[in-house]
Amino acid sequence: MSLERQTKLQNVLQIYKFVLLLFHFLFRIKELRKETTLENHLTTTQTARILDVTPSCVRQWIAKGKLPALRIGSRWNIKPSDVKAVISYSPLVKETANG
Repeated sequence: MSLERQTKLQNVLQIYKFVLLLFHFLFRIKELRKETTLENHLTTTQTARILDVTPSCVRQWIAKGKLPALRIGSRWNIKPSDVKAVISYSPLVKETANG
């Protein structure tokens, strides 16, 4: 195989690797956007209904740092996975029931 042909093949392989890497990053960005969309987040009212507490209790937990949330404007957005974590950490729910 000639040197010129080998160089061309190496260039094609480098371009191919670059394109694959680019597609990988674009796919990952798309996945990250899905994770960070607020469509699947819950409001304080929805979270309160799930946990059987008041919305003000949910806001207190957020203020104390016991429940992670993202505030956009006047609305708190809570991930369903964080609500599941609160459910599995029952002392937080019991604390509210007991006062």
